[in-house]
Amino acid sequence: MKIRSIFINGLVSLIFGIVAPQALAAPVNYCKHPLFPISGGSYWAYSGSAMDPQTGYTLTTVLVSTQQDISTAIMTLTYEGSDLMFPLGFACDQGGLKLIQDLSFTIPLGKQLKLTLQLREQEGYILPAIENVDSGVPWQMKALFSGTLYNAQKQTSIDINVLLEINSRLITKQSVVVPAGTFSNAYEIEQIFTWRLQGLKQESIPKGFSGMTHERMWYLAPNVGPVKAELRGAISELVEYLIR
Repeated sequence: MKIRSIFINGLVSLIFGIVAPQALAAPVNYCKHPLFPISGGSYWAYSGSAMDPQTGYTLTTVLVSTQQDISTAIMTLTYEGSDLMFPLGFACDQGGLKLIQDLSFTIPLGKQLKLTLQLREQEGYILPAIENVDSGVPWQMKALFSGTLYNAQKQTSIDINVLLEINSRLITKQSVVVPAGTFSNAYEIEQIFTWRLQGLKQESIPKGFSGMTHERMWYLAPNVGPVKAELRGAISELVEYLIR
């Protein structure tokens, strides 16, 4: 009986040892970049914008999910005094942050023009892994969009392709003072944006929009995210934020 009892107890232990649930490791959020920690429920509120220096905006993370080795982050951009929300999306992996493929979004170009785009192809990263940024080696991101350029005054739409090229490089690390506080060791990154618009049916692109190049100075604080940006003479500064 004693031997039988030992055998039964051993068998039970073996069975339950095999089928006992194991603690599962939490999925990695690859969008939680050290220089832009995107996580669910986080938000960043800014004063001023490139479109209107007097109008601030807020970036809010709606959802972050991970499947295998890729995380997806859905965010919204909301301007002060407006009920309109513009979606933003990032696909993130160990290499850094990219845009979500096939995501559609709208860019207001002043009061009369509105650009609606859908991402078709891309290569490179908007923000590569932190070790790549720290290396000092410049990085490039290219993206091809298709969409429409709508003119409210003329009530016309033009089908277009847009090629975006962003060339970025780390300039230095410095202390940055904004309404949200003082952030030491912030990364100062220079970005050169080049847009090229092409009409698909020989329509004329409005003057000044067929090709545009802008320089942006982007300041990112470790474990906080973007704290300041300078683009087209406009300055945007972090006023309030919450990182979850």
